[in-house]
Amino acid sequence: MTIALMKFSKALDLTLKEFKIPAKDLANKSGVAESSISRYRRGERDIQADSLERLIASLPPEAQQYFYFNCVVPVLDDRGIATLLEAVSTKLRSGASENSRLPENLAALT
Repeated sequence: MTIALMKFSKALDLTLKEFKIPAKDLANKSGVAESSISRYRRGERDIQADSLERLIASLPPEAQQYFYFNCVVPVLDDRGIATLLEAVSTKLRSGASENSRLPENLAALT
């Protein structure tokens, strides 16, 4: 099964709105220019991987989870959601560390 992910720009915009995070605060924490963040949010500029990593790392943990959720879950069908939940459940039951790989059945989502 192949899925089309939500655009990072839309997911970032939704996250900042939901958690009431001003672009200025995120810029100060991440080192990414406020003007760049604004252009990413409007989809006027493609985001570079290193900038996206810095932005996400600068978000509170709950906002990071919300961002990831909005990148993946809205575009999954029932089978995709079931596969994702099974993979998360398996990881939680295994007590795996943060850096370990998710179960192989997560590969079905890509």
